[in-house]
This record gives sequence, C-alpha cells and structure tokens, in this order.
Amino acid sequence: FGGTLKGLLGKDEAVGVLFPLYGWARNGENESHHLLWPLISWSSGGGTEGFRFLPFFSHFTKTRPDGEVAFNRTSILWPFFNYAEEATNSRNPYHSIFLFPFWGKTRSGWMDDNTILWPLFRWSHDKRTDYHEYRAPFPFFIYGSGPDHLRVDFWPFYGYRQRGGYTRHFWLWPIGRYEHQTTEEYEDTRVWLLPLLWTHDRTYKDAEGKPTGEKDVKRHIWPLVRWESKRDGSADVRFPALLWFSDPQWNFETILAPLWRLFRYQRDSEGYEELTLLLGLYHSQSSPKGEQRWDILGGLVGRSTSPAGDKTRLFWFLEF
Repeated sequence: FGGTLKGLLGKDEAVGVLFPLYGWARNGENESHHLLWPLISWSSGGGTEGFRFLPFFSHFTKTRPDGEVAFNRTSILWPFFNYAEEATNSRNPYHSIFLFPFWGKTRSGWMDDNTILWPLFRWSHDKRTDYHEYRAPFPFFIYGSGPDHLRVDFWPFYGYRQRGGYTRHFWLWPIGRYEHQTTEEYEDTRVWLLPLLWTHDRTYKDAEGKPTGEKDVKRHIWPLVRWESKRDGSADVRFPALLWFSDPQWNFETILAPLWRLFRYQRDSEGYEELTLLLGLYHSQSSPKGEQRWDILGGLVGRSTSPAGDKTRLFWFLEF
C-alpha cells in the first residue's frame, strides 16, 4: 500500500503509494513525482527540470549554478526521435540527434558519427587518432583508415585489420582467425580453425626488445588433446579435451573433465609431476627430491618411495 525508502536506488529518499500508481523521490535538492511509473514523471529543483509522458514526449535539462548546461535531453515518440546535448555531465561533451532508425548524427570534440538506416550504414571520424571508418552495409563491408590503422572486412569471407603492433585476419567467419600482437615485453600469435584447432604462442623479450628464448605455448586439437607449457617450466597435457572453449579459471575443467579424462600429465615450475590415467583409476606423483607415489583406485593398491624408505598400501588403509 505504501512505504518509504532512504538512501536506496540512487535516491536520498523515496515514497511509494500503491506503487507504481504513485511515487515520489528526492535526490539532493531535486524532487521527482511519478504516476504509473515509468510512464509519467516530472521533476524540479537542484538545477534539474523536466517532464516525461512515455512514449509520447520527454524533456529534461540540468543547469549548473554558474549557468552552464550540464545536459539537455528530448525524446518524441521514444525511441523514434531523440535529441541529447551533454556538456559538463560527460568526459566528452557532445550533442546528438537520432530519428530512429532512419538517420542520426553525433558531434563531439573526440568523434563525429553519422548513421543511416541504423545499423546498416555508418561513417565516423575519430578526431583523436584521425581514423575514418565506413560501414556500407554493416556487417558485410567495413573500411577504415588512419595513421597506422587500416581495416578492410568483407564479412563473412575475409577481413584484415592492422593497428599499431596488432594484426588480425579472419576468413569464413567464425571458422578461421589469425592474430599477431607485438608489445615491448612479448610477441603473441594466435590461430583459430574452429572448432578443431586453437593455438597461442607467446615469445618473451628482454629490455632491448630481443627474444629471450622463453616461451609460453598452448595447443588445443578438439576433441582429442590439449597441452600447455610455460616459460617457468610448468606443463599440462590432457586427453581427451572435449571443451571447445578456453577455460582460464579451470572451472569447467575442474568439475566436468574428470568424468571423461583418460590421460593427464602435469608438471609445476618446481618440478613436481602428476600423472592420472583412465578416469583416475591410476594416479602417480613425483617430486624433485626423489619422492614418488602411485595408487590404483585411490589406494586399493599403491606404493611410495622416499629417502626415508619404501611403503606398500593395500585396501586403502593397510600400509607396510
């Protein structure tokens, strides 16, 4: 029937009576009233004035104490006609007008943007980088050019993009993709032939930009095998590899992969090694200190070797 909220939903105070039939909210000096929220609303105070009767008309403005306009927004038959002027309310002050979906334009200190029959035809100019881009029609043809930046896409057949130290090719999207990136610290090369092949090579550089010989390698031949090796000496090999996507946090690998894994070999950077076979039927461990251990069915039969002596396990708890 009614209630009051304070300090919630971005408002200092809000009151509802048979909400959404009627609502009132205050944020600083600004107060707003709502009927049949969000259809009808009017607000005033704190430099903000406005009225909304969706979808027919809305108009809101905000003026700073020094008289500068922070924003000025108008819509008619939303979303078909929209006008916005953002000044001190944005890091990139701009003004835009949009007659959806037929025509629209945006002008700002950073970017000029134009569109016809959104999203099919668009041309834009990034003033910060002097990059021009044309889409006619999107996504089938995209051409962009600028200093050290070139893009030509004939989707889905072939596409090329080069920007700084980054290069990208695709063919028969999303089947084939190649990426190469050069930074001060490393060079990356990635290749996708979905869903069968995915590779990632990272070669590290020294302070002078020369290869150090250290390398990270990832290979995934779906659904057969996946292996990884890192410059710290660690490695991981899995068979089969039924997950066709990257799982950097190993969430799916940890929960699901044991249900089908027939082989896994792991080595960490300190030289500790693990081998798991046949859904965990056989498991072995070894350390660089000469310690070794193997188990069948988690300890039904097992044996461990260490400098302190050798031990044999039977039926999980018998050890001699």
